[in-house]
Amino acid sequence: MAWSVFIGTINPGTSQGVAYSWDGYHGVQVARARPLNPGSQLRVSNQGQRLDEDGSYTYFVTVRNVGSLPVSYELTGDRV
Repeated sequence: MAWSVFIGTINPGTSQGVAYSWDGYHGVQVARARPLNPGSQLRVSNQGQRLDEDGSYTYFVTVRNVGSLPVSYELTGDRV
């Protein structure tokens, strides 16, 4: 199941933790941060998943702006 969601803007040199979830288990998800500004660069790390008490899974990832300007971005992903 490929997916995409607009997250917002991240300032240079900062990181944002992003969490997302669906009902039930949707397999191992790999997220990518897609910059929406030309010449910008983002780095994704710390991807993981957690089983919640209600049986759903929460996936999480850290996005870091390694460029010199603020960057608007969306998180995209798919099941491995």
